[in-house]
Formats: sequence, C-alpha cells, structure tokens
Amino acid sequence: MQEQSDWPAHASFMDELVKSGVVVLGGPLGDEHRVVLVVEAESQDTVRAMLARDPWSETHLRVDGVEPWTIRLDGRRAQSPPEARGVVSSDCHGMHASASSPLPHPTG
Repeated sequence: MQEQSDWPAHASFMDELVKSGVVVLGGPLGDEHRVVLVVEAESQDTVRAMLARDPWSETHLRVDGVEPWTIRLDGRRAQSPPEARGVVSSDCHGMHASASSPLPHPTG
C-alpha cells in the first residue's frame, strides 16, 4: 500500500479520522486490495461523504458498501482497566472499501 501514489496524503487523512474517534478499527484484508473500516457515524451518508474527502477517493479507493453493525462482543473492553472502559455504541457502521485497481500503483 505504501508504494501507491499519494500515500502520505491518504495516510494523514486516515490518521486524522482515527485521532478524531471516527475510525475505530481499520486495515487491509489478506488480499491487500480490500479494506475494512469500523467507524462511529450518524448515518451511511455521513460515512460516504467523509470518505469522499479522502485523497484516494475514486482513484485508489472505492466504497463497496456501508452497513450498520451492532456490537455485541468486544474483548478489548474486557482487557482494559475499569477506568478506561467506555460504553460501546450500537451506532457503529462497518464500511467495506476496495482499491479500484491492482497494486502496486505508480508513485508520483
């Protein structure tokens, strides 16, 4: 992924979504062409609008779907100290995105 053009801008955009608490979990699947993100969002339209601002939108990244997801189990909460545990929101949306063309993309 890092070999693809405009990687620093995309990485910075995604890092900001993590820092702001929008992206909860994310990363590429085993084929390295598809990505799954778990996000805190008001609606599917909010997720799509947010990802449309990604520098990779429509070049390296295509949103395949946005699905509501109710979290029933979260092992990360059980492992954290009581003062660090928060309420798991049932408003999370799982977002599946895939690269629009095969890796690697030319850099530049």
